[in-house]
Amino acid sequence: MTTSSNEEGRFDRGEALSYHLANPDVTLEAHAKRQMLSLAERHRHRLKIYLDTNFWVMLRRAAAGEGPQMGLDLLAALVNGVESGAWICPLSESAFIELFRHRSHHAPCHRRADGPTKPRSMPH
Repeated sequence: MTTSSNEEGRFDRGEALSYHLANPDVTLEAHAKRQMLSLAERHRHRLKIYLDTNFWVMLRRAAAGEGPQMGLDLLAALVNGVESGAWICPLSESAFIELFRHRSHHAPCHRRADGPTKPRSMPH
């Protein structure tokens, strides 16, 4: 049983709170392990695409409407694959930190609350 996700895998605070109130004996370690296993199971069928830092930087620039056409094309393909449920692009904590260090005023990082960022030139 997932403790904080609805059927689509999205976080549900009410469900999480109810679970934790009903199960005060579950340790943080046990909860974290259960969540990691649940996450792995939900994404088991997806093709994992691991990207080099340079590709993440290029994708961020493409999402901001900057950079080469190749970046826009790659972003469009990845967004389509991820949104279809076929692919996932894991990002480790260390890669996230490295990307944060590469952040510049010339390549802003845009984030939509409802899903992946789409480039401005990509049809919606």
